[in-house]
Amino acid sequence: NNQILKSILNNSDTNYGTIMAHTRWASVGEVNLNNCHPISNSIIQPELKQPLILACLNGDIHNYKEIIESKNNNIELYYDRDCTSDCLSIPISLTRRDILDIQSIKSVFRTFTGSFATAVQSSQFPENILLANKGNQGLYIGFSFDNVMFASDVYGLIETCRYFYPVKSGSIFSISKETQVYNENFNFEIHELDSENTNTITREDLKTTNISTRDIDKKKFSHFLEKEIYETNDIVQRTISGFLQAPELVNKKDLNNAIIINQNQIPRKIIENLKKGLIKEIIITGMGTCYTASV
Repeated sequence: NNQILKSILNNSDTNYGTIMAHTRWASVGEVNLNNCHPISNSIIQPELKQPLILACLNGDIHNYKEIIESKNNNIELYYDRDCTSDCLSIPISLTRRDILDIQSIKSVFRTFTGSFATAVQSSQFPENILLANKGNQGLYIGFSFDNVMFASDVYGLIETCRYFYPVKSGSIFSISKETQVYNENFNFEIHELDSENTNTITREDLKTTNISTRDIDKKKFSHFLEKEIYETNDIVQRTISGFLQAPELVNKKDLNNAIIINQNQIPRKIIENLKKGLIKEIIITGMGTCYTASV
């Protein structure tokens, strides 16, 4: 928590640091401490014969079960057996690699199916964070005059970073103390996941946003996640209200005009079939938090 982090910074000789922080409302598996990110490749540190690897995941890795099962048969592992998160497939797949660099991680991530963005740290190179995305999962990197940050949404950057870059799908890169902050000679390399191509980002490629810190105000809450939980009722009410006719315009006798839905939102044919009772099953689809919210 914040107090522990402050204590580490105030009582050490730390000159620089790389930090991963992740909040996730839903993930594969139960919502419990075992599935909290970051997920590691070992919970028995004295027995660890390879670098400790930590990973955070946004999105979903579809073939994670097959990956975990294949590694269980080939190498001795000390990971948390009660962890059922798909994120576990990342540190397990990277265990026993001679060196954890971009090329090594590329070969692993190419075998993953799904849509995800991930951040990986290793005790082998503790000053580095490796990041990659695949599919439709958002990943943004932000730059200011004194630091570099990353987030799954630009809202996570604007309090500190004026400039940002939306990372394209199928990318992999690393940030460390060597990464350039925003300056006149700024450039930053992003590698393509499925090829050997490298793209160099310059000042001209960076974007700015008109979103302000006022837009991300936590109000009376200590954390954004807490704010989201307590504002859920209001958000649902406002969403529903957007489809309701003003009370004074509603025909009280039959209520036919109480709901406002146009043809582009729900085709009239579907509404008629619902009224006639012809639709017997409704399938709700979604991924991750979106699926949880829909249910």
